[in-house]
Order: sequence, then structure tokens, then C-alpha cells
Amino acid sequence: MNHRLPLRLVVSIAILLSGGALPCAIALNADADEIRLLREQIRLLDQKLRALEKKQEEREQAVAASAAASPTATPKSVTTTADASGFSISAADKGYKLAFKALVQVDHRHFLNEKTVPGTSTPIAQNTFLLRRIRPILAGTFGGIFDFSVVPEMSAGDATTSSSGLFDAWISARLSPTMSIKAGKFTSPVALEAGTSRHFIEAPFVNAILPNRDIGVELSGSSGEGLFEYRIGAFNGARNNTSAFARDVDNDKSIAGRLTLNPFAGGTSALKTLSIGVGASAGREEGSAAGTLQAPVTNAQQTLVSFGSLISNGEHVRLSPSVAYYSGPTSFVGEYAWTKQQLFRGTTAFDSKTTAWRATLGCVLTGEDSTPRGVAPRVNFVPGQSWGAFELVGRISGIQLDDALFAPGLGALPNVATSANATGATAFGGGLNWFMSRNLTFLLNYEYTDFDGNTRRPAESALFSRAQLNF
Repeated sequence: MNHRLPLRLVVSIAILLSGGALPCAIALNADADEIRLLREQIRLLDQKLRALEKKQEEREQAVAASAAASPTATPKSVTTTADASGFSISAADKGYKLAFKALVQVDHRHFLNEKTVPGTSTPIAQNTFLLRRIRPILAGTFGGIFDFSVVPEMSAGDATTSSSGLFDAWISARLSPTMSIKAGKFTSPVALEAGTSRHFIEAPFVNAILPNRDIGVELSGSSGEGLFEYRIGAFNGARNNTSAFARDVDNDKSIAGRLTLNPFAGGTSALKTLSIGVGASAGREEGSAAGTLQAPVTNAQQTLVSFGSLISNGEHVRLSPSVAYYSGPTSFVGEYAWTKQQLFRGTTAFDSKTTAWRATLGCVLTGEDSTPRGVAPRVNFVPGQSWGAFELVGRISGIQLDDALFAPGLGALPNVATSANATGATAFGGGLNWFMSRNLTFLLNYEYTDFDGNTRRPAESALFSRAQLNF
């Protein structure tokens, strides 16, 4: 049997197969062309995107270069502030900040008593205008936890007023929300208001026997609820009531601190602003020319007693309890100070104990709140429209020197006229403080000081005025 297909049938089958494959081939060729076209379009788009990205990068680099070259360009991450607190530049997150502040005090002293010791030409008072304090202040924060302050003193004066030099210079680190460490020159923790007075132009007798500034390192902080605050540190051991120094005068150091309790803090009681504190220091001082004693002065900055050739050589202890209460427009501050210091006259040593105290009252007549930092008037002084805030203040303060200073067994104070010294004093003062704004204050005080143990020195009667700019 012949199984071969007829030629016609074979040809027919071939024609049919070729007729079906041809459209498939055409379709495959069409798909390949479309894929090649799409790939070319993608390649061109990628080139365009790369070109656009390069142009954007060049544009950003040009803007950055222009900002760096222009001193007036300010990045959006930096903010500037000018208000009652001063002028400042800070990062948006406040981690870096630079602040410019200032304190300017222009005073006048007018003495109503005799200007010399009766029967002598020894001056004891002088009417004068003076630049009491001129302090430009640079302060800031960096790294979010470090703070610093540099305060030069530019006014003229002496150790009992103000002198040119570096008043404060310190750096601190916030170790935790309740603890900081500070190093440099700054206020001593012993006195409640070291070197100043919140209510009066001049500081009270308490400050005359306590340190003002000192150089050292200090830990400070408070409880989370504000129930207590503390300061404790090691210091060179500065003389009483002076800020004019740059280094230690001997090899000995002092420990000083202050603890303040706020027993009603955080509550709603009327006593929530009551604070009770105590400051103290202990150390030794080596006698030498550099260990000269700092003479205490009156509230009018007149020398109360001159120590002559006496020097300090030995233990020096200070203790100062205090109480402060600010409630609405009223305020009260009380403070006591006790010091014991070993002194030498020649080869004779003795302990000299001195005490001082003060009580201060204040009442804001216009009703604003009184605070330890002052009074912020509801409305600033505007001529013919508003007057700011007025505060009436009163103070009594006293000091008592050790009788050993004047004991016959030790002899009279050498090289000092007996009529120029006093064994103690009591001062009565009153005043009116005009807060024209948070930054500008005018103060007017009167103080009368009566002296003990010296019948030849007349009582001190003085009128003080001050124009103060503080921001």
C-alpha cells in the first residue's frame, strides 16, 4: 500500500502552514519594534532627569555660596530677639544662643550731715555724682547644656564701690534637670543678696561682713518640686564685700554654700512664696600683706572702721540665716550674719566676732506683684498717659564689731585716729522706687545712720538717687 501523500496535498498543507505563521512573525516583529521604541524613550527620559537633577544641585550650591558670602544673610534655622530681656541670637532648637545685656547705674549722693569729723579736717562724706556700675554683659548657651556669662566692670571706683575689671566670668553645665556645675568667678552663696539689694540703692550692713564674689567651682540645683534649693562649692576665699580681685592671695581654700527651703512651694497657700535659707563658709587665711582686711562701710559707702596694721591669719567662719516672703504687692526680707575671724596685731592673736542684721519691707503702691527681681509695671511710663509702677520701701539694719578690736590690752588701733572709728552702727532708711518699665528704674532713698562708741563722729544723714537701665 502506498502511504505517500499526493504532491498536491503536501503543497496545500505547506501553503496553509505558511499562511498561519506569517501573521505571527509579523506580530512578533511589531512587538520587538515597540519594545525598542519604549526603551529609547526611557533612555531619553533618564538623560533628561539626570540633567534636571544636576541643574538643581548647581542651583542649591549657588544659593549656599551666596548666603555664606553675604553678611546679612540669615539662615532660616536662626532667630533673633530684641525685648526687655535683651538682644539675642539663637538656633531654632535653642541649643545655641548668644545674648547681649547691660547694667547702667548713675547715682547721686547728697549728705545732710557735717562733711568732716568735728574739730578736725578728716573728711567723712562728699556730695557727688558717680557712675556706680557700667556692665556690658555677654551670655549664652551652647550644645544645649552649657551656659556662660562674661561681665566686665567699666565704671570707676574703689574696693568699697566698683572698680574696672572683670566682675563675673563663668561657665556651667546642666548635668541633670536638678543639678548643675559652675566654675569661674561669680556670686558667693553665703549672702542672700551678695553685693546688691533688691529694694534699696545700697546694700545693708549684712553684706559688709559677707563675701560678694569669689572664684571657684560650685554644684547647685533644686528638688523637682521646688521644695529646696542648694549651692555648695570650693572657693579661693575672698575678703568681705569686694569683687576687685583676680586670683587667690594664699594657699588656703574655703568651703561655702547655701540651702534654701520653700516649705509651701507648689501649693495654693498664701505662704507658697515663703523661703527660709542659711548660708555659710569656713576656711583659713594666711596673714601677709596680701591678707589685708576689708574695712566695713556704711550704707553710704563711708568707712566704718579702719583696721590699720591688723591682718587675718587663721580660721574664718561665716554664718547667715535669712527669710524672704513675696506675696502680691508686698515683700519682706530678713537676714542675720555672724562671722568669726582670727586676727593678728604684731605677735598677738585674737578672735574677732562681728554680727550684722537687717529687715526690709516693701509695698507696691500701684498693685503689681513684687518679686525678688523687681517689679514689672502693668503699663510702662508714657508721658501724659501712664506712670508705670511705684514701690514704697523701708529698712533698718545694724552692725556690731567685736570689743576685742578696741580692748586696752591690745592697744588702740595703730595709725588710725580714734575719732574716725565706731564700734557699731544702726541705720534707718526709706525710699520710693519708680519702675518706669521693666528696664528703666528711678530710685530715691534716705538713710540715717547712728554710730556707737564714738561721740565725735556725727550721725550720717544722706539722700541717694539712682537712674538705672537694666536689660
